[in-house]
Amino acid sequence: MSPPPTCPACGESARLDLLSETPVDVIWDALEAVLHRAYPPAVRVRNTPERTLALRRCGACDLRFFWPLRAGDAEFYASVVDDVGYTTEKWEFGWVRARSAAGSRALDVGCGHGVFLAGLLRRGDTVFGLEQSDEVAARTAARGIPMSMESIESFSRSNAGAFDFASAFHVLEHVTDPAGFVRDVARCVRPGGSVFLSMPNDERTFRPALEALDFPPHHVTRWTERSLRALADRLGLRVVEVGFEPLAHDTARYVLEKRLHAAVRASVPVVGQALGAAVGFLASRALFPSRRLYEAAEVARRFDLHGLAIVARVEVPR
Repeated sequence: MSPPPTCPACGESARLDLLSETPVDVIWDALEAVLHRAYPPAVRVRNTPERTLALRRCGACDLRFFWPLRAGDAEFYASVVDDVGYTTEKWEFGWVRARSAAGSRALDVGCGHGVFLAGLLRRGDTVFGLEQSDEVAARTAARGIPMSMESIESFSRSNAGAFDFASAFHVLEHVTDPAGFVRDVARCVRPGGSVFLSMPNDERTFRPALEALDFPPHHVTRWTERSLRALADRLGLRVVEVGFEPLAHDTARYVLEKRLHAAVRASVPVVGQALGAAVGFLASRALFPSRRLYEAAEVARRFDLHGLAIVARVEVPR
């Protein structure tokens, strides 16, 4: 497998380190367990023809990306949408609404079932969505949300500067040309307007040892604040604010319980397994007794505990 020519975020070509190689069968088996379905061999080979998935890191901007960059096809993503859904309110939706004015002209790229756009409609915005899944697009249009299945590349050519702000929630990690994608989204925004981008934070406080949905063919890149800023700089855009989703109460409790369990098990012979389970359970409940107290005390903010998402407000130059 040939090495990547340049970093997809910053364009660096010299410092692209190999972090790991994971057999594709391990990822597909884990995906099937998460999504509760079996994928035929032809789907596996078509989406990941390599024997291993190579994760690279750019030393200049910290982007992690899989090489070669290959996104999942329509059949694969249809199965993910069926099982994962993407029909609920995300933390970053509120973050963006708080930083955009009511009555705006808003574009959401990869709008899914239109949950974010429906909220904007309720406050009086003029909205438009782009969505590539034909089934999801049909459901969203049936809710009365104006939308199209046109690609952002094509749409941006005929809608330059047409919106006050644009958003793309959990899309960037799926595309093979993130610089081209953000350039096209920004082209749709008027000078001085904003582009809001969110994606999984690769530096989040907790993640499983093997998170199948964070590998190809689902995710092809992994982002941090540093790599987001490098991408914006490359495109002549300016990151004016970055937000981090707080670690949820139930996740914080789970992480503490498992880490205490592991620590006791490793240090106490014979009875460490049972003792560790008891210590982890009791301590996590004592320290995090309820979600209401956890949120009122702002535990996540005070201890810098990050949940899944990172979101950035990027300014389009005047």
